[in-house]
Amino acid sequence: MDISEIDLSDRAIFRKGFPHALFARLREEAPVFKHEMTPGVIQDIGHDFWVTSRMDVMRWVSKDFDTFSSVEGPAIRRDAVERRGLSIVGSDHGAHSRLRGLVNRGFTPRMINRLQDRIDMWADRIVDSIVDKGECEFVDEVAYQLPMHLIADIVGIPESDRKHIFDCVSRFMAAGDPELGISAAEKSALEMEMFSYAGELTQQKRKHPADDVWTKIAHAEFGQPDGSKTSLSDFEMQVFFQVLAIAGSETTRNAISAGLLAFLDHPDQMEGFRTEPSVRDTGTREIIRWTSPVLFWARDTRRDIEIEGVKIPAGDRVSVWLSSANRDPAAFETDPDIFDIARQDNHHASFGAGGAHYCLGANLATRNVRVLFEKLFERVRDIEVAGDIHWNVAGLGNNVCCSIGKLPIRFRTR
Repeated sequence: MDISEIDLSDRAIFRKGFPHALFARLREEAPVFKHEMTPGVIQDIGHDFWVTSRMDVMRWVSKDFDTFSSVEGPAIRRDAVERRGLSIVGSDHGAHSRLRGLVNRGFTPRMINRLQDRIDMWADRIVDSIVDKGECEFVDEVAYQLPMHLIADIVGIPESDRKHIFDCVSRFMAAGDPELGISAAEKSALEMEMFSYAGELTQQKRKHPADDVWTKIAHAEFGQPDGSKTSLSDFEMQVFFQVLAIAGSETTRNAISAGLLAFLDHPDQMEGFRTEPSVRDTGTREIIRWTSPVLFWARDTRRDIEIEGVKIPAGDRVSVWLSSANRDPAAFETDPDIFDIARQDNHHASFGAGGAHYCLGANLATRNVRVLFEKLFERVRDIEVAGDIHWNVAGLGNNVCCSIGKLPIRFRTR
């Protein structure tokens, strides 16, 4: 295939996971690639865009607010006009700082340390639920459970509501995959269900404040130039809730699911993680690098720029592919195509490359991944795939355009 013929809207490219070989070609031959309006792009995106695949470019785009704007959202498809500038992942400068300030204390290393008992408790409970069965569907029964419960604990979602609301989140995120048969109308209904629930939770927290993030958001007030105060609108609250629910559950689920698959493909690394506590910190970072649970971000150029000798006009959409940057040989001292839990030179980009939009949940996600595999490997052994692995391929309208949807496994107890 000629480079000019590459069409990333073709879902077949992602049906067995991220196409690392294809992006290796792009890094080498076309590190700044103009993606034209193929039929799939017209349907999923509605405009052409640029594809960048190297780590150094990704770091520039991530950090330079004055050149690259997040206002039109993080996905390649621009947010609807009414959403622009309203979300923590779709805003710049003061607006972004205001929104981030509402929740950042809930995700600091100190706060995650305070949650350690909850992380351990949920991980033990999750492993307990499968260990006597000898088999399970790993994505839904294990990988999704820990990040779902922890983000719900932080936000303040009652346990009785979690299955329903996070089922909505999961189906909403997978809806772009035609193999799943989720219609556009059903996807809209799922989003409305999330929005409706956000409104109900807001009213509950205003009547009955608790020690959680959503109580803080529900009571937040902001000073205005005239001295008055205002709070987030109902729509801003709904969008905020959606972002927290998705980012706090889906991405870590993807890291855990693909992480297990990496271990199954590299049994020596699984045994090393199981038996050598000294490599579990580096091993966790390697899982997150290897899996790259968020595939890309996108920004708009504020001015005419030049990348790798390619001129990009102001107002164009530029995508940075984190999964490709995490395999860029120029960014790592040792071969990035090797899964190595003892890797030291691991400056991966899975949480972003620094700057204001660096992932708030990085500490929580890292802790979740480590603890889940520690608890799992303490209790089970001889893990193997027990059926067909299904990849959800939601398409370019979703930052997680491919993820493991089903991973059936069988195992023995230790």
